[in-house]
Amino acid sequence: MRRARKAAEIRETKKALFEQMDRLSEKIGPIRVRAATLIREGRRR
Repeated sequence: MRRARKAAEIRETKKALFEQMDRLSEKIGPIRVRAATLIREGRRR
């Protein structure tokens, strides 16, 4: 029972985190994409 409640809490916090990340990614979208491409280029070299 307690484990189930813990799992539910974790799920809720994860959902909240993902929502925050979504909101952030809307703001940082272009920057993040640029960073990702830079990292990818760095890995390729």
